[in-house]
Amino acid sequence: MKKQQYLSLWQWCVVLGATAAAVAITEKIGIVQAWQDIIVFTSLLFATVIVILRPYWKSPYFWIGLLLILIVHLWSANLILDSFPPGRFGLPSVLMGGVSFVEALVILGGLSKVMTKLGISRDVR
Repeated sequence: MKKQQYLSLWQWCVVLGATAAAVAITEKIGIVQAWQDIIVFTSLLFATVIVILRPYWKSPYFWIGLLLILIVHLWSANLILDSFPPGRFGLPSVLMGGVSFVEALVILGGLSKVMTKLGISRDVR
């Protein structure tokens, strides 16, 4: 039976800290609300993925893959926001949260599968 894995306190601090920093920075700079939402949800999404996939941090393939996914994510977000009529504030937060959750599952599964196919072990040692 596999041992259950839980996030430690420092991992929660990283995820919540990245999200809080994104909120504070976007508020301070005064970015449009729709982009504030995208930035906050993106920081939450990618901080979570990075923390959960910690065993792959030593592999350059992990970081390259994550960078490519981030580029596609931001490009897609830009296309979606540009498709809204002027004056629209973006996606509702509940919908964006659901989309981010599904996206996190896809990224986690996809990166794990690619790293396994490359023969990169998930051992932390």
